[in-house]
Amino acid sequence: MMVPGSEERRTTFWRRLFHRWFVEYNPLYLLSAALVLAGTILCARGLSHDGSVYGGLGVAAVAELYAGVLIGGAALLMRIGQRRSGVLLGLLTVVYQADVTLHTETCPNLGWAGAIGTLVWLAAFETKIATLAAALRIRPSRVMLATTRLGAVGLALFPYLLSRIDERTTTFLVGGWLLALSIGAERAHRTPAVTSVVALDPWAATVLRRTTRATWLVWGSLLGLHVLFWSTQYHLSRSALLLAAPVLVVPWLRSERQIWATVAGALALALVSPSSFSASAVMVASTLVFHGVRLAEAEACGHHRRYVVAALFALYLSAWTMRWTSGPWPSHVLAVDVLISLAVVLVAWRMRARLAYAPLTLVWTHFVVQARVVPAPHSLVEWGATCIASGFVLLVACLAAGYAFRANPESKE
Repeated sequence: MMVPGSEERRTTFWRRLFHRWFVEYNPLYLLSAALVLAGTILCARGLSHDGSVYGGLGVAAVAELYAGVLIGGAALLMRIGQRRSGVLLGLLTVVYQADVTLHTETCPNLGWAGAIGTLVWLAAFETKIATLAAALRIRPSRVMLATTRLGAVGLALFPYLLSRIDERTTTFLVGGWLLALSIGAERAHRTPAVTSVVALDPWAATVLRRTTRATWLVWGSLLGLHVLFWSTQYHLSRSALLLAAPVLVVPWLRSERQIWATVAGALALALVSPSSFSASAVMVASTLVFHGVRLAEAEACGHHRRYVVAALFALYLSAWTMRWTSGPWPSHVLAVDVLISLAVVLVAWRMRARLAYAPLTLVWTHFVVQARVVPAPHSLVEWGATCIASGFVLLVACLAAGYAFRANPESKE
């Protein structure tokens, strides 16, 4: 015997289940995007195998059309109150924004048609960013827009440049581009990258933050795949980029100990590949300047001076090792040594950063030893005399530091 109302409850249960898994959390959206992506990849390979020159442009057009449909679908879902599904379609659009069909890598092989295709892709990228923001009722910050545009320009132009320049230059340019994107993403993340046009409840605000974070992770991962593909097609040192990868993390660090440890580790790793050491040193200098500016803006009691001094000497190392490709550590370049000395004097005077004289002393000591102005010790007696002289010099330096910094800063407070 059927209990009264049981049929209605059963119908309600299945209706709720259907609504939950095929309206709120519809996995078929993801399956649809995966099928279109797989289809475009298969079509591109098939057309390439058949010798079609411009077939790749048609495949890219299909991918752009699908991204446009995703944006339209997101706008519709947001309008009818299905925000969760609308956000999901927005994230799928984010995936297609990163040129998953490798269209930009194909364009350089298509002559003038490829150049037009690249320009059309850039215009479509900008249009999709604006329409997606309108569909999801959000407002990206200026920093986020600038960072995404820089990423798009890099994806569009590097395939044209990498085949025309040498390996050291390509590694330097790509590494600098990735570092600029990392710094831009960190700045955007620190100053809300995306805000809502409409009022949000606490949970919706949390979803917005998580979605923004997921967007950065997706774009970062896909850009990494593009760079990996470039390393297989062009004169781009994969090992050099891997050695410089720790530098890309530095803009996101907040602990000063972690920053110094990561920077030192990155320079030590770069010694494995002498030809890329100069580029790594420039990247290190850029990250140190970034942190110095950040602390200066926060008025962090002059702590930014350490970063400025370290960045100055990182640039010095880069200039010193610019032509170093293999073998032992290169000889000093007197002009570079003189320039760093003048820069240190200027920084120490303008910023009252007397700390800069310590590494400068090491620079000239190394120069004196390398130039054999003072012969390096060989015998036990010579080593003993060197240790004794160094001990006296160190004692006098410590006494001078104690006298110069005799005032206790805590007592002034």
